[in-house]
Amino acid sequence: LDAFEQRTLPDAEVQQLWRVSPGPDFVLVVHTDDMAGYHALVQRLFTQDANVRNVKAYFSVKRAKFDPRVVLGGPAQRADAGGVPGKALALAAEAATACAENDHRLNHTMTRRA
Repeated sequence: LDAFEQRTLPDAEVQQLWRVSPGPDFVLVVHTDDMAGYHALVQRLFTQDANVRNVKAYFSVKRAKFDPRVVLGGPAQRADAGGVPGKALALAAEAATACAENDHRLNHTMTRRA
C-alpha cells in the first residue's frame, strides 16, 4: 500500500488520494484533459503495477452539490454563518466552486493483490 501511495502522490492528474477501509484500499479523484490522457493515467498507475488487482471507475455526470465550507464557532454562528470565520470560509468555498465549475472528475477505487 505504501509503495502505491508513494508512486501516486507526485502524479499531477491525481487530485485526491484517500486510503479507505473496508472495501477498496484507495479512492482516487483524478482529472484528465481528455480520454487519451485518462488512458495514459490508467496505464501509468494501474496497468503497469502487477500488485493492482481490481480497479473500478466512476465518471461524474452531474454535480448535485459542492460545498467545501466549514463553519466555525458555536451553534448560533453555525445557524446563520454570520461570524467572520464562517464568512471567510464561505468566500473561499465560493472561489473554489467557481474554479471547479467545469471540472469533470473521475473517482477510482483500487484494491491491491493479496
